[in-house]
Amino acid sequence: FVGSGSVVSARRTLIRTCRVNPDWGTSRRDVTFSLASVLVGLTLGEGIPGETIPAEEPKRVKKPKKGTKEEKSYQLCLSQCLYSCTQPKPTLAKDRGACRTECKDECATTAEQL
Repeated sequence: FVGSGSVVSARRTLIRTCRVNPDWGTSRRDVTFSLASVLVGLTLGEGIPGETIPAEEPKRVKKPKKGTKEEKSYQLCLSQCLYSCTQPKPTLAKDRGACRTECKDECATTAEQL
């Protein structure tokens, strides 16, 4: 059994920590409702009433440099070449390592890509 002194101290704590409207009543029902509404808000990701959440900085996407292995056109060419090279053929089947060497030579535009 909770005495009325505990309810008042709980209400003060709730108001101080959660910034709940101080005009709400001091009854157990009002304090319970206040606490429940704050907890539901926290569960739904709304945060504590009156609290400001700092905006996240947008992530910067680095563009791959031209002439490197990270260049999109080089990766696309290499991927397509490897796919077509490793397809089963009736005459001769090549392993991926041999195809990779051939495709690098075919797709590379700079020495760094080899």
